[in-house]
Amino acid sequence: MSEAPRNAFGPNWPLRNVEETCRHFGLGADERVLEVGGAGNPFPRANVVCDLSFGGCAQRNGAPGVLRRDVQYVEAPAEKLPFADGAFDFVYCTQVLEHVLDPVAAARELSRVARRGFVEVPSRAGEMINGNPTHRWVVDREGEMLVFTPRTYAEHPFRNFFYGLLFHDGELRTRAEHTFRNVLNHQVLFEGGLAVRVAPAPAEVFQYDDADAAAWAHLSFAAHTLRGGADPMYGFPDALEAVRLLPTDAGARQLLALYHLRLLRPADAVEALAGLDDERSCVLRQAALQLQAGCPFDPATLPVPEPVRGGAAPGLRPKVTLLVVGEEAESLRASLESALTQDYPETEVVVATSLAREEVLAGLDMGARLKFVALPRGSSTGCALNRAAMQASGACVGFLVAPDRLMAQHVDRLVAARSLSGADVAVADALLGDGSVLRVDWRVGNPALAALPLSAVLVRSEAALACGAFPEEGSDAPERWLHRLAQSQRAVAVREVTLKCLARKDAEASALSVAEAALALKPQELLRDLMAAHVREEGLRAEIRRLKGSAS
Repeated sequence: MSEAPRNAFGPNWPLRNVEETCRHFGLGADERVLEVGGAGNPFPRANVVCDLSFGGCAQRNGAPGVLRRDVQYVEAPAEKLPFADGAFDFVYCTQVLEHVLDPVAAARELSRVARRGFVEVPSRAGEMINGNPTHRWVVDREGEMLVFTPRTYAEHPFRNFFYGLLFHDGELRTRAEHTFRNVLNHQVLFEGGLAVRVAPAPAEVFQYDDADAAAWAHLSFAAHTLRGGADPMYGFPDALEAVRLLPTDAGARQLLALYHLRLLRPADAVEALAGLDDERSCVLRQAALQLQAGCPFDPATLPVPEPVRGGAAPGLRPKVTLLVVGEEAESLRASLESALTQDYPETEVVVATSLAREEVLAGLDMGARLKFVALPRGSSTGCALNRAAMQASGACVGFLVAPDRLMAQHVDRLVAARSLSGADVAVADALLGDGSVLRVDWRVGNPALAALPLSAVLVRSEAALACGAFPEEGSDAPERWLHRLAQSQRAVAVREVTLKCLARKDAEASALSVAEAALALKPQELLRDLMAAHVREEGLRAEIRRLKGSAS
Protein backbone atom coordinates (compact mmCIF):
# COMPACT_ATOMS: atom_id res chain seq x y z
CA MET A 1 0.00 0.00 0.00
CA SER A 2 1.58 3.29 -1.11
CA GLU A 3 1.03 6.89 -0.06
CA ALA A 4 -1.76 8.75 -1.82
CA PRO A 5 -0.87 11.52 -4.25
CA ARG A 6 -1.18 14.94 -2.63
CA ASN A 7 -2.45 18.32 -3.66
CA ALA A 8 -2.45 21.63 -1.78
CA PHE A 9 -5.11 20.28 0.63
CA GLY A 10 -3.53 16.93 1.48
CA PRO A 11 -3.86 13.30 0.26
CA ASN A 12 -6.13 12.93 -2.76
CA TRP A 13 -6.84 9.33 -3.78
CA PRO A 14 -7.27 9.02 -7.56
CA LEU A 15 -10.43 7.14 -8.58
CA ARG A 16 -10.61 7.95 -12.28
CA ASN A 17 -8.08 5.33 -13.45
CA VAL A 18 -8.70 1.86 -12.03
CA GLU A 19 -5.14 0.60 -12.59
CA GLU A 20 -3.69 3.63 -10.83
CA THR A 21 -6.23 3.32 -8.02
CA CYS A 22 -5.42 -0.36 -7.45
CA ARG A 23 -1.71 0.39 -7.45
CA HIS A 24 -2.11 3.04 -4.77
CA PHE A 25 -4.33 0.72 -2.72
CA GLY A 26 -1.75 -2.07 -3.07
CA LEU A 27 -4.35 -4.43 -4.53
CA GLY A 28 -2.95 -7.65 -5.96
CA ALA A 29 -4.47 -9.33 -8.99
CA ASP A 30 -5.52 -12.40 -6.94
CA GLU A 31 -7.14 -10.52 -4.05
CA ARG A 32 -10.91 -10.70 -3.62
CA VAL A 33 -12.63 -7.31 -3.59
CA LEU A 34 -16.12 -6.50 -2.34
CA GLU A 35 -17.85 -3.27 -3.29
CA VAL A 36 -20.72 -2.11 -1.06
CA GLY A 37 -23.24 0.20 -2.71
CA GLY A 38 -21.82 0.05 -6.23
CA ALA A 39 -24.87 -0.86 -8.32
CA GLY A 40 -24.97 2.36 -10.34
CA ASN A 41 -21.26 2.92 -10.94
CA PRO A 42 -19.41 -0.26 -9.94
CA PHE A 43 -15.70 -0.35 -9.13
CA PRO A 44 -14.23 -2.31 -12.09
CA ARG A 45 -11.92 -4.29 -9.81
CA ALA A 46 -14.76 -5.67 -7.63
CA ASN A 47 -15.40 -9.42 -7.69
CA VAL A 48 -18.66 -9.05 -5.74
CA VAL A 49 -20.98 -6.03 -5.69
CA CYS A 50 -23.48 -5.69 -2.86
CA ASP A 51 -26.27 -3.11 -2.88
CA LEU A 52 -29.69 -2.57 -1.40
CA SER A 53 -31.25 -2.76 -4.85
CA PHE A 54 -30.19 -3.31 -8.45
CA GLY A 55 -33.40 -1.74 -9.75
CA GLY A 56 -33.89 2.00 -10.10
CA CYS A 57 -33.90 3.81 -6.76
CA ALA A 58 -33.89 7.34 -5.39
CA GLN A 59 -30.39 7.00 -3.95
CA ARG A 60 -29.03 6.68 -7.49
CA ASN A 61 -31.21 9.43 -9.02
CA GLY A 62 -33.53 6.75 -10.36
CA ALA A 63 -30.84 4.88 -12.28
CA PRO A 64 -30.88 1.06 -12.40
CA GLY A 65 -27.86 -1.05 -11.61
CA VAL A 66 -25.07 -1.68 -14.11
CA LEU A 67 -24.43 -5.42 -14.36
CA ARG A 68 -21.49 -7.44 -15.74
CA ARG A 69 -21.40 -11.17 -16.36
CA ASP A 70 -18.10 -11.70 -14.52
CA VAL A 71 -19.30 -10.15 -11.24
CA GLN A 72 -21.44 -11.66 -8.49
CA TYR A 73 -24.32 -9.42 -7.34
CA VAL A 74 -25.87 -9.61 -3.89
CA GLU A 75 -28.78 -7.61 -2.45
CA ALA A 76 -28.32 -6.58 1.18
CA PRO A 77 -28.11 -3.45 3.34
CA ALA A 78 -24.65 -2.20 4.32
CA GLU A 79 -25.60 -2.73 7.97
CA LYS A 80 -26.12 -6.47 7.47
CA LEU A 81 -23.73 -7.95 4.91
CA PRO A 82 -24.38 -11.66 4.17
CA PHE A 83 -20.70 -12.66 4.10
CA ALA A 84 -18.43 -14.54 6.49
CA ASP A 85 -15.81 -12.81 8.62
CA GLY A 86 -12.77 -11.94 6.51
CA ALA A 87 -14.40 -13.24 3.31
CA PHE A 88 -12.63 -10.53 1.28
CA ASP A 89 -9.17 -9.04 1.10
CA PHE A 90 -10.44 -5.52 0.44
CA VAL A 91 -13.77 -3.64 0.66
CA TYR A 92 -14.54 -0.57 -1.44
CA CYS A 93 -17.40 1.76 -0.43
CA THR A 94 -17.84 5.25 -1.89
CA GLN A 95 -20.75 7.71 -1.54
CA VAL A 96 -22.83 5.22 0.46
CA LEU A 97 -22.55 5.72 4.23
CA GLU A 98 -24.20 9.14 4.12
CA HIS A 99 -27.38 7.32 2.99
CA VAL A 100 -27.52 4.46 5.51
CA LEU A 101 -29.75 4.25 8.58
CA ASP A 102 -26.94 3.19 10.94
CA PRO A 103 -23.39 4.22 9.93
CA VAL A 104 -21.86 2.60 13.02
CA ALA A 105 -23.36 -0.79 12.13
CA ALA A 106 -22.33 -0.34 8.49
CA ALA A 107 -18.73 0.47 9.48
CA ARG A 108 -18.67 -2.58 11.75
CA GLU A 109 -19.79 -4.78 8.86
CA LEU A 110 -17.24 -3.34 6.44
CA SER A 111 -14.50 -4.01 8.99
CA ARG A 112 -15.80 -7.54 9.67
CA VAL A 113 -15.86 -8.83 6.08
CA ALA A 114 -12.48 -7.37 5.07
CA ARG A 115 -9.32 -6.49 6.99
CA ARG A 116 -8.70 -3.37 4.93
CA GLY A 117 -10.63 -1.12 2.62
CA PHE A 118 -11.41 2.31 1.21
CA VAL A 119 -14.36 4.51 2.19
CA GLU A 120 -15.40 7.85 0.74
CA VAL A 121 -18.23 10.12 1.94
CA PRO A 122 -19.05 13.78 1.20
CA SER A 123 -17.26 16.26 3.45
CA ARG A 124 -19.25 19.05 5.11
CA ALA A 125 -18.04 21.37 2.34
CA GLY A 126 -19.18 18.91 -0.31
CA GLU A 127 -22.52 18.42 1.40
CA MET A 128 -23.15 22.15 1.57
CA ILE A 129 -22.47 22.91 -2.09
CA ASN A 130 -23.71 19.63 -3.56
CA GLY A 131 -25.99 17.68 -1.24
CA ASN A 132 -28.61 15.14 -2.20
CA PRO A 133 -32.21 14.58 -1.05
CA THR A 134 -31.51 11.06 0.21
CA HIS A 135 -28.52 11.93 2.42
CA ARG A 136 -29.31 11.38 6.10
CA TRP A 137 -26.00 12.58 7.55
CA VAL A 138 -23.47 15.40 7.39
CA VAL A 139 -20.00 13.91 7.88
CA ASP A 140 -16.92 15.45 9.51
CA ARG A 141 -13.52 13.90 10.12
CA GLU A 142 -11.39 13.67 13.25
CA GLY A 143 -8.07 12.16 12.19
CA GLU A 144 -8.99 8.74 10.78
CA MET A 145 -12.45 8.75 12.41
CA LEU A 146 -15.61 9.74 10.51
CA VAL A 147 -18.17 11.63 12.61
CA PHE A 148 -21.81 11.48 11.46
CA THR A 149 -24.25 14.22 12.48
CA PRO A 150 -27.95 13.84 11.58
CA ARG A 151 -29.03 16.18 8.79
CA THR A 152 -31.22 19.06 10.00
CA TYR A 153 -32.68 20.48 6.77
CA ALA A 154 -34.94 19.25 3.98
CA GLU A 155 -34.33 22.00 1.42
CA HIS A 156 -30.64 22.47 0.69
CA PRO A 157 -29.35 25.68 2.31
CA PHE A 158 -27.58 26.84 -0.89
CA ARG A 159 -30.28 25.56 -3.26
CA ASN A 160 -28.01 23.01 -4.95
CA PHE A 161 -26.40 25.77 -7.04
CA PHE A 162 -23.30 23.71 -7.81
CA TYR A 163 -25.02 21.14 -10.03
CA GLY A 164 -25.89 23.68 -12.72
CA LEU A 165 -22.28 24.89 -12.78
CA LEU A 166 -20.97 21.35 -13.20
CA PHE A 167 -23.09 20.84 -16.31
CA HIS A 168 -21.75 23.99 -17.99
CA ASP A 169 -18.13 24.16 -16.87
CA GLY A 170 -16.08 21.08 -17.71
CA GLU A 171 -12.95 22.40 -16.03
CA LEU A 172 -14.83 23.06 -12.79
CA ARG A 173 -16.27 19.54 -12.92
CA THR A 174 -12.79 18.05 -13.36
CA ARG A 175 -11.54 20.04 -10.37
CA ALA A 176 -14.49 18.96 -8.22
CA GLU A 177 -14.50 15.28 -9.17
CA HIS A 178 -10.77 14.65 -9.63
CA THR A 179 -8.15 17.36 -9.04
CA PHE A 180 -9.52 18.51 -5.66
CA ARG A 181 -11.80 15.59 -4.85
CA ASN A 182 -10.43 15.50 -1.29
CA VAL A 183 -11.92 18.95 -0.56
CA LEU A 184 -15.49 17.84 -1.27
CA ASN A 185 -15.05 14.32 0.16
CA HIS A 186 -13.50 12.50 3.10
CA GLN A 187 -11.35 9.60 1.85
CA VAL A 188 -10.26 6.95 4.36
CA LEU A 189 -8.00 4.00 3.53
CA PHE A 190 -8.30 1.79 6.62
CA GLU A 191 -6.61 -1.35 7.85
CA GLY A 192 -7.94 -3.41 10.76
CA GLY A 193 -11.17 -1.44 11.15
CA LEU A 194 -13.06 1.67 10.06
CA ALA A 195 -13.50 4.17 12.92
CA VAL A 196 -16.94 5.82 13.03
CA ARG A 197 -19.08 7.59 15.61
CA VAL A 198 -22.43 9.38 15.59
CA ALA A 199 -22.65 12.86 17.10
CA PRO A 200 -25.63 13.77 19.33
CA ALA A 201 -28.72 14.63 17.33
CA PRO A 202 -29.73 18.31 17.12
CA ALA A 203 -33.14 19.41 18.37
CA GLU A 204 -34.68 19.18 14.88
CA VAL A 205 -33.62 16.39 12.53
CA PHE A 206 -34.58 15.79 8.89
CA GLN A 207 -36.51 12.51 8.68
CA TYR A 208 -36.20 11.01 5.21
CA ASP A 209 -38.65 8.28 6.26
CA ASP A 210 -41.37 10.95 6.60
CA ALA A 211 -43.13 11.18 3.22
CA ASP A 212 -43.76 14.92 3.49
CA ALA A 213 -40.15 15.77 4.43
CA ALA A 214 -38.68 13.45 1.79
CA ALA A 215 -41.02 14.79 -0.89
CA TRP A 216 -40.02 18.37 -0.08
CA ALA A 217 -36.33 17.43 -0.28
CA HIS A 218 -36.80 15.86 -3.73
CA LEU A 219 -39.12 18.63 -4.93
CA SER A 220 -36.77 21.46 -3.97
CA PHE A 221 -33.77 19.57 -5.44
CA ALA A 222 -35.59 19.03 -8.74
CA ALA A 223 -36.63 22.70 -8.93
CA HIS A 224 -33.25 24.16 -7.97
CA THR A 225 -31.14 21.97 -10.26
CA LEU A 226 -33.40 22.64 -13.26
CA ARG A 227 -33.39 26.39 -12.57
CA GLY A 228 -29.61 26.29 -12.14
CA GLY A 229 -29.07 24.87 -15.61
CA ALA A 230 -28.59 21.15 -14.96
CA ASP A 231 -29.66 18.76 -17.70
CA PRO A 232 -33.37 17.91 -17.23
CA MET A 233 -32.57 14.21 -17.05
CA TYR A 234 -30.56 14.82 -13.88
CA GLY A 235 -33.37 16.10 -11.65
CA PHE A 236 -36.16 14.25 -13.45
CA PRO A 237 -36.05 11.22 -11.09
CA ASP A 238 -36.41 13.60 -8.12
CA ALA A 239 -39.48 15.20 -9.67
CA LEU A 240 -40.92 11.71 -10.11
CA GLU A 241 -40.02 10.80 -6.52
CA ALA A 242 -41.74 13.90 -5.12
CA VAL A 243 -44.98 12.97 -6.91
CA ARG A 244 -44.64 9.34 -5.86
CA LEU A 245 -44.42 10.40 -2.22
CA LEU A 246 -47.17 13.04 -2.42
CA PRO A 247 -49.33 12.17 -5.43
CA THR A 248 -51.98 14.84 -4.68
CA ASP A 249 -49.51 17.72 -4.21
CA ALA A 250 -50.27 20.24 -6.97
CA GLY A 251 -46.82 21.85 -6.91
CA ALA A 252 -45.06 18.50 -7.27
CA ARG A 253 -47.25 17.45 -10.19
CA GLN A 254 -46.76 20.81 -11.94
CA LEU A 255 -42.99 20.53 -11.63
CA LEU A 256 -43.15 16.98 -12.99
CA ALA A 257 -45.21 18.27 -15.93
CA LEU A 258 -42.59 20.94 -16.59
CA TYR A 259 -39.88 18.27 -16.60
CA HIS A 260 -41.89 16.23 -19.11
CA LEU A 261 -42.15 19.33 -21.31
CA ARG A 262 -38.40 19.99 -21.10
CA LEU A 263 -37.87 16.36 -22.14
CA LEU A 264 -40.36 16.82 -25.01
CA ARG A 265 -42.94 14.40 -23.61
CA PRO A 266 -46.14 16.46 -23.90
CA ALA A 267 -48.55 13.54 -23.42
CA ASP A 268 -46.89 12.66 -20.11
CA ALA A 269 -47.12 16.32 -19.07
CA VAL A 270 -50.87 16.33 -19.72
CA GLU A 271 -51.23 13.14 -17.70
CA ALA A 272 -49.30 14.62 -14.76
CA LEU A 273 -51.70 17.59 -14.71
CA ALA A 274 -54.91 15.51 -14.77
CA GLY A 275 -57.53 17.01 -12.44
CA LEU A 276 -55.66 20.30 -11.87
CA ASP A 277 -57.37 23.45 -13.20
CA ASP A 278 -55.50 26.34 -11.56
CA GLU A 279 -53.78 29.00 -13.68
CA ARG A 280 -50.29 27.45 -13.58
CA SER A 281 -51.63 24.03 -14.59
CA CYS A 282 -53.59 25.56 -17.48
CA VAL A 283 -50.45 27.30 -18.79
CA LEU A 284 -48.46 24.06 -18.66
CA ARG A 285 -51.29 22.09 -20.26
CA GLN A 286 -51.55 24.62 -23.09
CA ALA A 287 -47.80 24.37 -23.68
CA ALA A 288 -48.10 20.58 -23.86
CA LEU A 289 -50.93 20.83 -26.39
CA GLN A 290 -48.81 23.21 -28.49
CA LEU A 291 -45.97 20.69 -28.55
CA GLN A 292 -48.35 17.86 -29.44
CA ALA A 293 -49.72 19.94 -32.33
CA GLY A 294 -46.20 20.55 -33.67
CA CYS A 295 -46.29 24.29 -32.99
CA PRO A 296 -42.92 26.08 -32.90
CA PHE A 297 -42.53 26.29 -29.15
CA ASP A 298 -39.43 25.79 -27.02
CA PRO A 299 -40.39 24.51 -23.53
CA ALA A 300 -37.04 25.75 -22.16
CA THR A 301 -38.59 29.25 -22.25
CA LEU A 302 -41.05 28.26 -19.51
CA PRO A 303 -39.86 29.52 -16.11
CA VAL A 304 -39.24 27.02 -13.32
CA PRO A 305 -41.81 27.75 -10.60
CA GLU A 306 -40.70 28.31 -7.03
CA PRO A 307 -41.44 25.09 -5.13
CA VAL A 308 -44.26 25.51 -2.61
CA ARG A 309 -44.36 23.23 0.40
CA GLY A 310 -47.72 21.71 1.21
CA GLY A 311 -49.46 22.51 -2.08
CA ALA A 312 -52.14 19.96 -1.16
CA ALA A 313 -52.72 17.33 1.46
CA PRO A 314 -50.80 14.07 1.03
CA GLY A 315 -52.80 11.38 -0.72
CA LEU A 316 -53.66 8.16 1.07
CA ARG A 317 -51.22 5.37 0.26
CA PRO A 318 -53.17 2.22 -0.63
CA LYS A 319 -52.52 -0.93 1.36
CA VAL A 320 -50.82 -3.67 -0.70
CA THR A 321 -51.09 -7.40 -0.09
CA LEU A 322 -48.21 -9.56 -1.36
CA LEU A 323 -49.11 -13.20 -1.91
CA VAL A 324 -46.02 -15.39 -1.38
CA VAL A 325 -46.26 -19.04 -2.43
CA GLY A 326 -43.74 -21.84 -2.81
CA GLU A 327 -42.78 -25.34 -1.73
CA GLU A 328 -38.99 -25.16 -1.35
CA ALA A 329 -37.97 -23.87 2.06
CA GLU A 330 -34.83 -21.89 1.20
CA SER A 331 -36.18 -20.06 -1.85
CA LEU A 332 -39.56 -19.48 -0.17
CA ARG A 333 -37.87 -17.95 2.84
CA ALA A 334 -35.71 -15.68 0.62
CA SER A 335 -38.83 -14.50 -1.22
CA LEU A 336 -40.67 -13.98 2.05
CA GLU A 337 -37.84 -11.94 3.56
CA SER A 338 -37.73 -9.85 0.39
CA ALA A 339 -41.47 -9.15 0.73
CA LEU A 340 -41.20 -8.24 4.42
CA THR A 341 -38.33 -5.79 3.92
CA GLN A 342 -40.03 -3.58 1.33
CA ASP A 343 -39.66 0.18 1.76
CA TYR A 344 -43.42 0.54 1.32
CA PRO A 345 -44.84 0.52 4.86
CA GLU A 346 -48.48 -0.26 4.03
CA THR A 347 -47.64 -3.83 2.98
CA GLU A 348 -49.38 -7.00 4.16
CA VAL A 349 -47.73 -10.35 3.38
CA VAL A 350 -49.67 -13.61 3.05
CA VAL A 351 -47.59 -16.77 2.72
CA ALA A 352 -49.25 -19.99 1.54
CA THR A 353 -47.37 -23.31 1.61
CA SER A 354 -47.64 -26.92 2.72
CA LEU A 355 -44.34 -26.59 4.61
CA ALA A 356 -44.43 -26.37 8.39
CA ARG A 357 -44.89 -22.89 9.82
CA GLU A 358 -41.75 -23.22 11.98
CA GLU A 359 -39.65 -24.28 9.00
CA VAL A 360 -40.59 -21.19 6.99
CA LEU A 361 -41.04 -18.51 9.66
CA ALA A 362 -38.28 -19.35 12.15
CA GLY A 363 -36.80 -16.05 13.28
CA LEU A 364 -39.12 -13.92 11.14
CA ASP A 365 -41.37 -11.31 12.71
CA MET A 366 -44.94 -12.69 12.93
CA GLY A 367 -46.44 -9.21 13.34
CA ALA A 368 -49.79 -8.05 12.04
CA ARG A 369 -48.29 -7.58 8.56
CA LEU A 370 -47.72 -11.33 8.10
CA LYS A 371 -50.36 -14.04 7.68
CA PHE A 372 -49.70 -17.77 7.26
CA VAL A 373 -51.95 -20.14 5.27
CA ALA A 374 -51.31 -23.87 5.71
CA LEU A 375 -51.98 -25.98 2.60
CA PRO A 376 -52.37 -29.73 2.08
CA ARG A 377 -49.28 -31.40 0.62
CA GLY A 378 -49.28 -31.53 -3.16
CA SER A 379 -51.28 -28.32 -3.58
CA SER A 380 -50.81 -26.66 -6.96
CA THR A 381 -49.52 -23.13 -7.45
CA GLY A 382 -52.99 -22.02 -8.53
CA CYS A 383 -54.50 -23.50 -5.38
CA ALA A 384 -51.91 -21.76 -3.20
CA LEU A 385 -52.56 -18.40 -4.87
CA ASN A 386 -56.32 -18.76 -4.46
CA ARG A 387 -56.06 -19.67 -0.77
CA ALA A 388 -53.66 -16.81 -0.13
CA ALA A 389 -55.89 -14.35 -1.99
CA MET A 390 -58.78 -15.20 0.34
CA GLN A 391 -56.77 -13.68 3.21
CA ALA A 392 -55.82 -10.47 1.33
CA SER A 393 -57.17 -7.16 2.61
CA GLY A 394 -55.15 -4.70 0.49
CA ALA A 395 -56.45 -2.31 -2.16
CA CYS A 396 -53.75 -3.72 -4.48
CA VAL A 397 -52.34 -7.21 -4.72
CA GLY A 398 -48.88 -8.35 -5.79
CA PHE A 399 -47.39 -11.80 -6.15
CA LEU A 400 -44.14 -13.50 -5.24
CA VAL A 401 -43.87 -17.03 -6.59
CA ALA A 402 -40.66 -18.46 -5.12
CA PRO A 403 -37.82 -18.29 -6.03
CA ASP A 404 -38.56 -14.82 -7.46
CA ARG A 405 -37.51 -11.83 -5.33
CA LEU A 406 -38.60 -8.22 -5.13
CA MET A 407 -36.05 -5.44 -5.45
CA ALA A 408 -36.05 -2.70 -2.81
CA GLN A 409 -38.74 -0.08 -3.53
CA HIS A 410 -40.37 -2.40 -6.04
CA VAL A 411 -43.81 -2.13 -4.44
CA ASP A 412 -43.46 1.58 -3.71
CA ARG A 413 -42.77 2.53 -7.31
CA LEU A 414 -45.35 0.20 -8.83
CA VAL A 415 -48.03 1.64 -6.54
CA ALA A 416 -47.10 5.19 -7.55
CA ALA A 417 -47.04 4.37 -11.27
CA ARG A 418 -50.39 2.59 -11.14
CA SER A 419 -52.02 5.38 -9.11
CA LEU A 420 -50.75 8.24 -11.28
CA SER A 421 -51.55 6.53 -14.57
CA GLY A 422 -55.00 5.35 -13.56
CA ALA A 423 -54.17 1.88 -14.93
CA ASP A 424 -55.37 -1.25 -13.14
CA VAL A 425 -52.04 -3.06 -13.50
CA ALA A 426 -48.40 -1.98 -13.11
CA VAL A 427 -45.77 -4.21 -14.77
CA ALA A 428 -42.04 -4.30 -13.96
CA ASP A 429 -39.15 -5.61 -16.02
CA ALA A 430 -37.64 -8.93 -14.92
CA LEU A 431 -33.94 -9.61 -14.42
CA LEU A 432 -33.51 -13.22 -15.55
CA GLY A 433 -31.01 -15.73 -14.22
CA ASP A 434 -28.82 -15.41 -17.34
CA GLY A 435 -28.44 -11.65 -16.81
CA SER A 436 -30.84 -10.62 -19.58
CA VAL A 437 -33.79 -8.30 -19.00
CA LEU A 438 -37.32 -9.46 -19.75
CA ARG A 439 -39.48 -6.55 -20.89
CA VAL A 440 -42.96 -7.50 -22.02
CA ASP A 441 -45.43 -5.39 -23.96
CA TRP A 442 -48.82 -5.79 -22.29
CA ARG A 443 -51.01 -6.84 -25.19
CA VAL A 444 -53.22 -9.78 -25.93
CA GLY A 445 -51.64 -12.26 -28.33
CA ASN A 446 -48.07 -11.25 -27.52
CA PRO A 447 -46.23 -14.59 -27.16
CA ALA A 448 -43.74 -13.00 -24.78
CA LEU A 449 -46.55 -12.55 -22.26
CA ALA A 450 -46.18 -16.24 -21.47
CA ALA A 451 -42.67 -15.54 -20.21
CA LEU A 452 -43.76 -12.77 -17.82
CA PRO A 453 -43.37 -13.85 -14.20
CA LEU A 454 -46.53 -13.30 -12.15
CA SER A 455 -44.25 -11.68 -9.57
CA ALA A 456 -43.68 -8.74 -11.92
CA VAL A 457 -47.23 -7.36 -11.73
CA LEU A 458 -49.15 -5.31 -9.19
CA VAL A 459 -52.93 -5.35 -9.68
CA ARG A 460 -55.78 -3.31 -8.25
CA SER A 461 -57.72 -5.77 -6.10
CA GLU A 462 -61.03 -5.17 -7.87
CA ALA A 463 -59.36 -5.83 -11.23
CA ALA A 464 -57.81 -9.05 -9.92
CA LEU A 465 -61.18 -10.17 -8.58
CA ALA A 466 -62.81 -9.45 -11.94
CA CYS A 467 -60.41 -11.91 -13.59
CA GLY A 468 -61.63 -14.72 -11.36
CA ALA A 469 -59.73 -17.44 -9.55
CA PHE A 470 -56.47 -19.02 -10.66
CA PRO A 471 -56.77 -22.35 -12.48
CA GLU A 472 -55.98 -25.05 -9.91
CA GLU A 473 -54.82 -27.62 -12.45
CA GLY A 474 -51.72 -27.43 -14.62
CA SER A 475 -48.32 -25.89 -14.01
CA ASP A 476 -49.12 -22.87 -16.22
CA ALA A 477 -51.83 -21.47 -13.94
CA PRO A 478 -50.11 -18.07 -13.47
CA GLU A 479 -49.58 -17.68 -17.24
CA ARG A 480 -53.24 -18.47 -18.02
CA TRP A 481 -54.48 -16.04 -15.36
CA LEU A 482 -52.16 -13.30 -16.66
CA HIS A 483 -53.53 -13.82 -20.14
CA ARG A 484 -57.05 -13.20 -18.80
CA LEU A 485 -55.79 -10.12 -16.99
CA ALA A 486 -54.18 -8.76 -20.19
CA GLN A 487 -57.45 -9.22 -22.05
CA SER A 488 -59.45 -7.16 -19.59
CA GLN A 489 -57.20 -4.59 -17.88
CA ARG A 490 -54.99 -1.69 -18.95
CA ALA A 491 -51.41 -1.75 -17.68
CA VAL A 492 -48.58 0.73 -17.20
CA ALA A 493 -44.95 -0.40 -17.63
CA VAL A 494 -42.51 0.75 -14.95
CA ARG A 495 -39.09 0.52 -16.59
CA GLU A 496 -37.09 1.83 -13.61
CA VAL A 497 -38.17 -1.16 -11.52
CA THR A 498 -36.58 -4.58 -12.05
CA LEU A 499 -37.73 -7.83 -10.46
CA LYS A 500 -35.21 -10.59 -9.84
CA CYS A 501 -36.77 -13.64 -11.50
CA LEU A 502 -35.05 -16.99 -11.00
CA ALA A 503 -37.78 -19.27 -12.30
CA ARG A 504 -37.24 -20.80 -15.74
CA LYS A 505 -39.41 -19.36 -18.50
CA ASP A 506 -40.28 -20.39 -22.03
CA ALA A 507 -37.04 -19.88 -23.97
CA GLU A 508 -38.69 -18.80 -27.22
CA ALA A 509 -40.89 -16.20 -25.53
CA SER A 510 -37.99 -14.95 -23.44
CA ALA A 511 -35.77 -14.53 -26.47
CA LEU A 512 -38.51 -12.66 -28.31
CA SER A 513 -39.13 -10.35 -25.37
CA VAL A 514 -35.43 -9.64 -24.85
CA ALA A 515 -35.20 -8.71 -28.54
CA GLU A 516 -38.19 -6.39 -28.16
CA ALA A 517 -36.56 -4.84 -25.10
CA ALA A 518 -33.39 -4.19 -27.08
CA LEU A 519 -35.41 -2.51 -29.82
CA ALA A 520 -37.09 -0.34 -27.18
CA LEU A 521 -33.75 1.12 -26.08
CA LYS A 522 -33.66 4.35 -28.08
CA PRO A 523 -30.82 6.91 -27.91
CA GLN A 524 -32.87 9.31 -25.79
CA GLU A 525 -30.26 12.04 -25.60
CA LEU A 526 -29.89 12.18 -29.37
CA LEU A 527 -33.64 11.98 -29.86
CA ARG A 528 -34.23 14.93 -27.53
CA ASP A 529 -31.51 17.00 -29.20
CA LEU A 530 -33.01 16.35 -32.64
CA MET A 531 -36.51 17.24 -31.43
CA ALA A 532 -35.25 20.42 -29.76
CA ALA A 533 -33.44 21.38 -32.97
CA HIS A 534 -36.67 20.73 -34.88
CA VAL A 535 -38.61 22.97 -32.48
CA ARG A 536 -36.08 25.79 -32.88
CA GLU A 537 -36.07 25.37 -36.68
CA GLU A 538 -39.86 25.51 -36.82
CA GLY A 539 -39.81 28.64 -34.68
CA LEU A 540 -37.30 30.28 -37.03
CA ARG A 541 -39.38 29.36 -40.09
CA ALA A 542 -42.52 30.79 -38.47
CA GLU A 543 -40.70 34.04 -37.73
CA ILE A 544 -39.48 34.26 -41.33
CA ARG A 545 -43.05 33.70 -42.58
CA ARG A 546 -44.30 36.42 -40.24
CA LEU A 547 -41.67 38.91 -41.45
CA LYS A 548 -42.42 38.12 -45.09
CA GLY A 549 -46.10 38.66 -44.42
CA SER A 550 -45.42 42.00 -42.77
CA ALA A 551 -43.22 43.09 -45.67
CA SER A 552 -45.90 42.31 -48.25
